[in-house]
Amino acid sequence: AIEERLATAMGSGPLFLGDLRKLTPAKQDWYGEKIRWFKKLRTTVPINQGFFPLGNWRQPGAAAWDGFARLSRQGEGLIVIFKNESKVREVSAEIPTYPAGEFKVRSVMTGDSIGSFSGKQFRKGVALPIPPQHDVQVVEIRKA
Repeated sequence: AIEERLATAMGSGPLFLGDLRKLTPAKQDWYGEKIRWFKKLRTTVPINQGFFPLGNWRQPGAAAWDGFARLSRQGEGLIVIFKNESKVREVSAEIPTYPAGEFKVRSVMTGDSIGSFSGKQFRKGVALPIPPQHDVQVVEIRKA
């Protein structure tokens, strides 16, 4: 799906794949909003300072979720979760080297706040919901 290609591109660079002509004008606006958000994030946060695989990345498969985090050394950036065919509604994202501090987390997919978490909570694992209408969750992390 185009959502998955958009989220995958966030892990590798500024290229977004897909044929926009196949989308309705409303969907084009929605994806355009996400692309503008990502471009702005990349100019304000050095997300290339850290890449962390999440979930079942050592043995990937359709039955398990996986994902990644792209973060600055200060802990700001994004986490992308791919539900795949796992049917999970939330996952625990654990990043053992997360820096100290307080961070606000929001879903880019829905615009909803997920909450505020400490670096210590991220090191132990933070529950991130996957919106039922999406196969992917993209979350933005900013210092509180």
